[in-house]
Amino acid sequence: EREHLSDPIVTFANELLQTEPGRAWNPIFRQRGFWVGCAVALVVLSTKGMNTWFKSFPAISMQIDCTPLRELEIIKPFMKVPEAQRALRIEFYFAAIGLAYFLSSEASFSLGISGWLYLLAAAPLVARGVDMSRGFLSGGLPSYMYFGAYLGMGIMVLYLGRRFYWAVIKRMFFLPDRSADVLPREAWAARIGAVVCLLEVLLLWRVGLHPLLGVLFVALTGLLFLMLGRINASTGLFLIQPFWNPVAIILGIFGAVTIGPASLIILAMLCTMVTIDTRIAAVPLALNALRLGDTQKVRSGRLGGWMATAIVISMIVAVLFTVWVIYNYGVHGVDSPGTRWALTVARMPFQMLERNLNKLTGDQLERARDPVTLSRLLDARPAKHFFTAVLIGLALVIGCSWMRLRFPSWLLHPVLFLVWGTPWMIAYAPSFLLAWLLKSLILKYGGQKSYIQARGFFVGLVAGEFAAAMIWAAVG
Repeated sequence: EREHLSDPIVTFANELLQTEPGRAWNPIFRQRGFWVGCAVALVVLSTKGMNTWFKSFPAISMQIDCTPLRELEIIKPFMKVPEAQRALRIEFYFAAIGLAYFLSSEASFSLGISGWLYLLAAAPLVARGVDMSRGFLSGGLPSYMYFGAYLGMGIMVLYLGRRFYWAVIKRMFFLPDRSADVLPREAWAARIGAVVCLLEVLLLWRVGLHPLLGVLFVALTGLLFLMLGRINASTGLFLIQPFWNPVAIILGIFGAVTIGPASLIILAMLCTMVTIDTRIAAVPLALNALRLGDTQKVRSGRLGGWMATAIVISMIVAVLFTVWVIYNYGVHGVDSPGTRWALTVARMPFQMLERNLNKLTGDQLERARDPVTLSRLLDARPAKHFFTAVLIGLALVIGCSWMRLRFPSWLLHPVLFLVWGTPWMIAYAPSFLLAWLLKSLILKYGGQKSYIQARGFFVGLVAGEFAAAMIWAAVG
């Protein structure tokens, strides 16, 4: 609210929920543009669905295959970057175009150029022999850079809301404060959050993790999910993978010898359970629900109670159903991408442990087996270029944020550096760029009035893709 975030998913939901006194139908359902947008998305995706079931049925493609361009001399240097092949397969998604229309222009433009901007930055490094590979748990220079970007955005959030957060901290410890902005429930939320974090650290200590490593894990996990929520609120991205995990960052700071195999496997298994795949995460969903409740004048306490109830019920159902599936069909009995991904993830902690232990000499391995102590943690052996990569990500985000605060015409949004080069962002980037172009043309030639009138068409694009997804899910 204080930072005027776009909240495009909430904006879309409000467009469908708004009502007029004395009218039974939402006004958007009386707009021709809405039905045109809905029909366009539904027809195109219906042909693609029919083509999936019946290969002879003609499908309307939303993809532009630019892979032949890789033979051009000017493009060849970029092909050495792992993400280059994906960037040459340009595809447009109706939902991404529709949601991006509600973003600020600098956000949609920044995300639209993010894929090729990453290739421009990475290609010279790869040409000089810099290893730009990354792993979910093992890290790598891109993972460290992403962590630095997340840390930079976290610092900016604290800076922009420093007065409010300082008032919350004082209220949290029952200290006098003149600020009228802090509500009692916010102070109690901070107290409960602090107690829960402390209990988490004690629990990790109980299972064998040094308290300092426990504090780092809890803090890094909190940073990761809070920034995921911010990315979603700023951009509407609904599939976000940060490509850094707390174990990779802790390993990068201290090194395998300092952490030791016992702590390393604990951290790796924690990340496998908690942070390995954040494409669908609870924090962005909760933020959207609470923000939608604010705009629809729903009491947050009542909404929070229903959200907690839904989570408890869904967890019980999910656990029972998963156990039933595994005992009836086995892990290998269901051949699907999700099952194959689950098997891959299950092996990751042990593969990561094996890779790191194989790099150690006999003396280092003996030392690594000793219990972790504070003096040993202070004698850390960071990964090569770890702090350089972190500082690059940190500087990019803070520098871009400062320019955006200083110059109103600044075109780049700092969220760019949190997502550029990630597979889902490369896939969605063309849709964001197209939405930015359409919005710019509408504002230039039609003005603010035309921009407001066109909202129905872009809401229709999202609704049409949603309807097509539900239809083909039911058919499947």
